[in-house]
Amino acid sequence: MPELLTWEDAKIVGEILSARLPHVADVAPANLYLFRREHEYQLHRGSLPYLTGRAYDGARLIMPLFAHADANPTQWIELLGQDGWLFPLRQEELSTLPPDWQMHCNPDDSDYVYQTRQLASLFGTRDRRRQAARFLGSGRITGLSFDDPAAPALALEVLEGWQAQSGKDPAATDLTNSREAIERVAALKLFGEVILRDDAPVGFILASTPWSDMTVIHFAKGLAEANGVYPAMFSRIAARPDAPIWTSFEQDLGNPRFRQAKRAYGPDHLLAKYRARPT
Repeated sequence: MPELLTWEDAKIVGEILSARLPHVADVAPANLYLFRREHEYQLHRGSLPYLTGRAYDGARLIMPLFAHADANPTQWIELLGQDGWLFPLRQEELSTLPPDWQMHCNPDDSDYVYQTRQLASLFGTRDRRRQAARFLGSGRITGLSFDDPAAPALALEVLEGWQAQSGKDPAATDLTNSREAIERVAALKLFGEVILRDDAPVGFILASTPWSDMTVIHFAKGLAEANGVYPAMFSRIAARPDAPIWTSFEQDLGNPRFRQAKRAYGPDHLLAKYRARPT
């Protein structure tokens, strides 16, 4: 039985999948590794290597690490079995599959993609601009990069406060994933900053750049008393001098609250991801 995906394998798998699936946040190495437990990601080696996992809706997923043309119909049937789905697929990849396959797209899987320049200015989202402005005027606001040795402890303080304020069981949130990301920022090639108001930590944001033209936001947490810290954090990370032209907020998982929040920032487009399997 293969073990859960390791970080060393996640880097290799992520590099292969990222080349075939540009801008699909699921295959960013940090995502593959940090959410290995939720998705039960396991690497299967061999002449046709692949990654298996589970979608949030329970579907069994197969991520091939080989060209689709390298597998014949019998191999596909053996690989996918009775309930497996090839995922994720970009729309332009569908033509590489047999025409008699069944294919569908779950809107909950779609990534929210923004023009970084517009996100930096919060252009087109007047409410978020107002929130950010109120927050920036509520005290002395500074950002402490995760390069600073003091940042992780401050971020963990925010995380614990955010968890307590959520009123949810830790198992129902991404507390464990966020903590691991904070503790392994450098190893996982993440970057970001802790937001301080009058020297007190009130928020943090962590991201990676899996593609030279896209930043993927993995975690953003803020305290309830710091109203407006979220748009301020998103604007700050998008305003970096070396920021790529695109920023991804990943999918909304079908959560109405996530969907409303992500749409409020005016995405340029939603990146659809398809599932497919033999009929």
